[in-house]
Amino acid sequence: MKKFKSIDLLCNVSEKVFLDRLRVALILLVVIGHATRMFSPMGVYSGRIAIDPIHELITTVIYSFHMPFFVMISGYVYGICVMKSKDYVFFWPVIRKKILRLMVPYCVWGVALVAPVLIALSVTPLTYWGYLKSGILLSLDCKHLWFLGALFLTFLLVHGGKCALCRLKVYNEIPLSIKCFVFILMAFVLRYISFPIYFQIWNAIYYLPFFLFGYFIKRSLLNKPLDRILLIICAFFILWSLGVIGAVSAVVFCFLMGVLRIEDTPPFSVVKAYGMGIYILHPMMLYVIYYYYPSSMNPYLYTIFSILMVMFVSILLCKLIKRINLSFLLGE
Repeated sequence: MKKFKSIDLLCNVSEKVFLDRLRVALILLVVIGHATRMFSPMGVYSGRIAIDPIHELITTVIYSFHMPFFVMISGYVYGICVMKSKDYVFFWPVIRKKILRLMVPYCVWGVALVAPVLIALSVTPLTYWGYLKSGILLSLDCKHLWFLGALFLTFLLVHGGKCALCRLKVYNEIPLSIKCFVFILMAFVLRYISFPIYFQIWNAIYYLPFFLFGYFIKRSLLNKPLDRILLIICAFFILWSLGVIGAVSAVVFCFLMGVLRIEDTPPFSVVKAYGMGIYILHPMMLYVIYYYYPSSMNPYLYTIFSILMVMFVSILLCKLIKRINLSFLLGE
């Protein structure tokens, strides 16, 4: 199998630090958002866990921008790889890598973790095999694993399209900024077409503009007026699509990540090392923890306890999985 270069080897130091800050902060926001969501109308146990306005506000703010940012980072990293890695000239080696990194964990954890927990806690009325068919195979209700499936389809669409279009001489003569701008606008237009919800097709289409925008940010040449103008216009459309809360939250988040040296804090290196594993493992733990939530318990203390608990256990499990040489289960 062809060996891909680590993304760390393809980034300069300042770029790598900023990307690491974003990824670590977003993983923490995912865990916090999944915990606070339990006290919001979106919570899986909303029928018996009382809604708390503070938890609901935190959930609303986090969910307004955090997944689009994850996808943008993926697009940005894809741009780095396209620019600096010869591996990304070809179609199949890249898609094979994404299958191993995204779809193998999707299938394994869907079968071995998500389905058993949902059945055991009666979160779904389906049988185990019924859930595997509709929830995992058709991807109609795969919980947090939706991101892995949608991101894989996005890579398939973007990289496949790039490899095909690059064979056309006329396409290669068009300035990159114009191509990115047109594709981002087209991606927004695609949202108005009725796509199937099977296999995360709809989510892949919905998040496609964010992936392309991340790619555009990396590939743009800011010393060229055309690139600057088109990038600003695309940024406007991206912020507009997030809504007022999402746009403000995104701007504040970027500012904080630019000034706060969170890489100097003790948890940073651990969360950075096990980010994908934490994302995959923690949600079902929260399902179990909140299944036994006592109504007499202070919701804020319970949330803090839940976040610390699932982070601690997820990191321990990640270390164990790596120790027994099963890192591929975590997308590594």
